[in-house]
Amino acid sequence: MNISNEVIIDVGYQINGYTFRLAPKSEQLLAQLFAEAFSPTTLFVSNETEQEFTTAYSAKWLPIWMLISGLSEAHLKSIDKIVFQQPYPQQDLLVISPTESLQNSTVSVSVYG
Repeated sequence: MNISNEVIIDVGYQINGYTFRLAPKSEQLLAQLFAEAFSPTTLFVSNETEQEFTTAYSAKWLPIWMLISGLSEAHLKSIDKIVFQQPYPQQDLLVISPTESLQNSTVSVSVYG
């Protein structure tokens, strides 16, 4: 039996942006897989202009992942799929295959402060 390590990121629409947080089951999964490094948080990203979700966030998934999980790019080797999902009504907004996405692009993330 093959168990999929799928991470759901709940996306909440706000008037001027989106709130991102790990779904409870995903939080439990990441805590089991990466107890030593896992540090969940909620993130709000403001939009200056209104854009479709996929257009605005398909290139921002990695920094969002890192900020809300406290985990690095290296931890993604254990994750099969990341789904950005609107919880109510349930709708997948963006689905990422981390290994595939990282092989096809160069992403650099810097955190200051």
